[in-house]
Amino acid sequence: VLEAQGSLDQAKAAFGESLVISRRLAEQDLSNVAWQRELAVALGRVGGVLEAQDNLDQAKAAFGESLAISRRLAEQDPSNAAWQRELAVAHGQVGGVLAAQGKLAEAQSAIRESLVISRHLAAQDPSNGAWQRDVAMAYQRVGDVLQAQGKLAQAQAAFGGCLVISRRLA
Repeated sequence: VLEAQGSLDQAKAAFGESLVISRRLAEQDLSNVAWQRELAVALGRVGGVLEAQDNLDQAKAAFGESLAISRRLAEQDPSNAAWQRELAVAHGQVGGVLAAQGKLAEAQSAIRESLVISRHLAAQDPSNGAWQRDVAMAYQRVGDVLQAQGKLAQAQAAFGGCLVISRRLA
């Protein structure tokens, strides 16, 4: 709520408290996947506020740690669609910060990973609107990076992918 209200310092403090608790729990029992997931989520929330505050280096660090945890969880149970989705989201978060930092090639790589995972999930259940939307948003982010790189024809194709899915969802 604080973040949505634009009270970023207060949101950062609240998410920071959550992060401290989540980290403590996760460190107590490294095999507790629920606590590991909560730590990844807390890192993502802190990273989101840091990104909104234009503190890109710290945001990238938080998102990177979240990505590492999400990757471990997804590798432990490749059939867990929720963990695969969280891995896709984490790749997208890292890619977004890299793009904001002007590291477009690195951003493109991270965002394409997000797209690959999202497309795989969506193919498993074409009726899942949330997964379809994830694919559309990944195409949008790919298009944004390609446009920033001056690769306009490729960007147009990516944006077209987003449009096709968005129309179908609408």
